[in-house]
Amino acid sequence: PRRRIAVGAVTGAPGNGAAALADAARAALSRAGIQAAVEGSGAPSLTGAVEVRRGGERDLVVLSWRLVGADGHEIGTFAQEGEVAAGALDGTWGGIADAMARGAALGVAELLAAAPPPARGR
Repeated sequence: PRRRIAVGAVTGAPGNGAAALADAARAALSRAGIQAAVEGSGAPSLTGAVEVRRGGERDLVVLSWRLVGADGHEIGTFAQEGEVAAGALDGTWGGIADAMARGAALGVAELLAAAPPPARGR
């Protein structure tokens, strides 16, 4: 059976980053064979936190992801980071959200592969 993940809030993102990253993460997870679920449906939940460190001509973007089981226990965390032109994320994220979401899908797949299977009968 396909694994299911609910994509929750992405906080701290400038511009349209919160919505763009959440939408892109859902799409990337689906392409990776992980079905989207609704929060509170008993599926693990993925949340993200963005930190943009401003620095002259380039900004450093750090995106921290956290995967939590339906029982509230942390399955794992991982982070992505990269540099973009200063202010590039203050508006529309576009392809940057898609690229980060592809990396997030890989990170989620690795966490799920390492985690014990979900308990049956719940």
